[in-house]
Amino acid sequence: MSSWISHFSTSHPVPFTILALSVACFVGILIGNIRVKGLSMGIAGVLFSSLILGHFGATPNAHILEFVRDFGLVLFVYAIGIKVGPGFFRSLRKRGLVLNILAVTIVLSGAAIAVLISKVLGIDIVAAVGIFSGATTNTPSLGATQETLKTLAIVGDRATLPTLGYAVCYPFGIIGIILVMMILRALRRVNLEDDIAEVTEQDKLAAALERRNVEITNVPAEGISAEKAALKYAITISRMLLPGAASPTVVTPGTLLPKGAVVLAVGTSEKLDNFVADAGTKSSTDLMSMPGPVVFRRMVVTREDLSGKTLGELRLEYGDDVTITRVQRQDIEIVAHPLLKLQFGDVIQAVGHEENLAVVERVIGNSKEALNHLNLVPVFIGITIGVLIGMIPVPVPGVPSPIKLGLAGGSLVTALIFGHFGCIGRMSWTMPAAANNALKDLGITLFLAAVGLKAGGRFIETLMGGEGLLWMGCGAIITFVPLFVVGLFASVVLKMNFVRICGLVSGSMTDPPALSFATSMTKSDTPVISYATVYPITMICRIIIVQVILLVFE
Repeated sequence: MSSWISHFSTSHPVPFTILALSVACFVGILIGNIRVKGLSMGIAGVLFSSLILGHFGATPNAHILEFVRDFGLVLFVYAIGIKVGPGFFRSLRKRGLVLNILAVTIVLSGAAIAVLISKVLGIDIVAAVGIFSGATTNTPSLGATQETLKTLAIVGDRATLPTLGYAVCYPFGIIGIILVMMILRALRRVNLEDDIAEVTEQDKLAAALERRNVEITNVPAEGISAEKAALKYAITISRMLLPGAASPTVVTPGTLLPKGAVVLAVGTSEKLDNFVADAGTKSSTDLMSMPGPVVFRRMVVTREDLSGKTLGELRLEYGDDVTITRVQRQDIEIVAHPLLKLQFGDVIQAVGHEENLAVVERVIGNSKEALNHLNLVPVFIGITIGVLIGMIPVPVPGVPSPIKLGLAGGSLVTALIFGHFGCIGRMSWTMPAAANNALKDLGITLFLAAVGLKAGGRFIETLMGGEGLLWMGCGAIITFVPLFVVGLFASVVLKMNFVRICGLVSGSMTDPPALSFATSMTKSDTPVISYATVYPITMICRIIIVQVILLVFE
């Protein structure tokens, strides 16, 4: 059997590589979909199926595997960066700053434990970084490790140690995160219902947009228009009920707000409070529920030539008979204002008469077909820039060799920046959600299949030997200790809500299965907020820290 495989791989290298990768991918995906008590391996199943295939001799050409591995990694991290870019810099503010400091502490303490274990137990530092990546369930850091090994000219069997360490320690990486959440819940005697209610209210007060009906009782002598009020208070006013009127009317930018009128304003709680304090009082009249010709509709910007245009410029195309109240970008809601630049895929909420809303719909596109179409030009421009940035050596004091972000780090940083800005000129960097997920899943699947096939020859030997058991124990320590200590500190000292801590520990390990468990245990999507807040910084730190460890201690 092995001789036939060897002959086939030698005589038909390209078909054999495609065959081996395809089998590893589809078998691994099937394995990853198997759920045991609600838990599954997810995409990591591909790594284990490819390791098994590699063990039985299905090892394609090393150069082809190297290309597939690196290209898959670039696709994966670029898609991640574009997805989280819009919320990345927002996550560094206020409460997000505390969460990110805690997440970085988890990363650095785990790295310190990995180095300490390597020195005390005599484990090869190359294997230790693989153990660190597996114990923290972070695949891109494994990719960064592989790149750094090439820089350091580490080849042969030693170059497979990180993948073996990753594979051996990955399973407890998932279990350990869940175990920490369960222990913290038991120790702190958490009442989930109270914690969920508390954190939900905090999030509403922090950022969510809301509607408020306001009766105008205080009007300046010179009067005030809806547009001036919107700019002054950072709100949007969409409807107005005049005294004695039976139904509300649409508010246009030039509409004056007369005394006695009831208006519907949209904004954050803080901004609306300021508006009410100056202009009038909160009204019990609900303009949203009143019958009449004024309706609202949600529409998606799918005309690519609108990327970079402001709402003020867009209004020139559809007129003043419709008011756009808010724009949703990824998971972020933004109060609409004339200077807000649109991006492809933005969801706008517009208020007006049906015939006028139809005009807006024609102007912005609102096409399902266009939304599912991926423009590949920005993708490959972004990847090109990311690869070039990743090759730039950056001198760091105290480190003997310059640090490079590498393929993974360069692509991630580039994607985060482009994702944050959304568009530069008329070039839109955003991707439809379906296309982004497809690119991300394809990339990580190819990467895991390639590294598994390459390292499979020694996997069973390592797993069954004493070395594998030692690595497992070390990985368990790296997983458990930082999470438990930081989680306990956040709960006891910082009085952080348990639901938020669940998102923190899942995000600090960039681990979707743990996040799935957290949302299932809390019966809430609230942990996703903390997860998304710390995810980008965590990802960058884990990619960089493995390079630093290798460059300093190798």
